Amino acid sequence: MRKNKMRAINPIIAALFLIAAAVIVGVAYIGWSQTWFASTSRTVDLQVTGEIVRTSSSAQLNLQIKNVGTVKLNITKIVIEVSDDTASYTAGGSFSSASISASSGTVTLDFSSNPISLDPGSIVSGYVNADSANAWKSGAKYIITIEFKDVDRGTTLTKTVTIQA
Repeated sequence: MRKNKMRAINPIIAALFLIAAAVIVGVAYIGWSQTWFASTSRTVDLQVTGEIVRTSSSAQLNLQIKNVGTVKLNITKIVIEVSDDTASYTAGGSFSSASISASSGTVTLDFSSNPISLDPGSIVSGYVNADSANAWKSGAKYIITIEFKDVDRGTTLTKTVTIQA
């Protein structure tokens, strides 16, 4: 009678299977870790520069806002501290689409119906004119608060800066 002889897999082929499995697991890990690191390296921030220019009969606040983060942002509101909320205010440049209101020592530029979109690295510039030189008094410091949304996550954030006239 003939005996059944089972043969084992060749050790070279077994080693090749182990190497192939290790490569597949390594590639999957690298793919997962890159996705994870990319999602954790999100930054949301604005860089704001401004100057107040005064004449004998008017004043103008010039603002430049740069998205220094890694995600797209929408500016929805800018609140500017003023000394004279009885003055008449107008906006121009990138701020011309805002609805403007003044009360209680602040001027509010509302962009909620038409937000200013900022891709990473993008810059917008705009200005606010006042028909009174006393809108921003020389030597005084004024607080500007910018409200913006992270487009991807929908969270509302604020950036506050101080500018000296």
